[in-house]
Amino acid sequence: MADTAQFYTGLIAELYEPLAGSLVSAAPIKRFVQRYGTPALELACGAGHPMLDLLSDGLQVHGVDSSMDMLDLCRSKGADMGLQPTLFCQRMQDLALAEQYRCCYFAGASFCLLDDIDDACATLAAVHRHIQPGGAFLISLFRPQMEKQPSQVRRKIMADGTTGTVRSIAQSENRQQQTVTTTLRYTHEQDGKLLDAVERDWLTRWYTVKQMTDLLEAAGFDILRCTDYDGAAAEPSATDFSVVALAT
Repeated sequence: MADTAQFYTGLIAELYEPLAGSLVSAAPIKRFVQRYGTPALELACGAGHPMLDLLSDGLQVHGVDSSMDMLDLCRSKGADMGLQPTLFCQRMQDLALAEQYRCCYFAGASFCLLDDIDDACATLAAVHRHIQPGGAFLISLFRPQMEKQPSQVRRKIMADGTTGTVRSIAQSENRQQQTVTTTLRYTHEQDGKLLDAVERDWLTRWYTVKQMTDLLEAAGFDILRCTDYDGAAAEPSATDFSVVALAT
């Protein structure tokens, strides 16, 4: 069983958001929160995207993540924006907060980081406990594509002039367990000199539409809609999709 709190530490926490292949647009998340109400809870909020944008727009959103390093980055970014985000350091499967929320959401597909089905079920049950009756839950899923190895390097010049890079150097799939393991190598360089390097396995679990909706219903949710990432109704064979469910 993978421990995401240990993956998103140190150099990886520092470089994860700047080197992400793509960042989720804040606009659809904002519309979701505006529609279903606040207070809202962003699960796996990481370094603060898109939660900080919603806070800047005056929406009451709290964040929870298992990585203290990521939360420290979120606080720092928030301070630069004149914000003081309310953050909690907890594993999503152990979620135990004092407040209930009008809506909860994963901005990205971080639920897929739970490779153990028992942890996945515990997470959905915990989220259900934290949503007010009739409140909404947004969850997104994806299936990583197998890549030729090593993959193309993603590189960015940081604010201090140093260079951060990441590449996938190995990848394997377990179809029976529905998991993909990707070995990522992050590096930090200055003027061609290596300052730091970290290699870690990034383990994800994928779900079919039926598997995900069945798990949500077992946790006490009613499925409101299931769409692909373009907003159309998701086909049963969809591998990348989002579900909006209501807590009963």
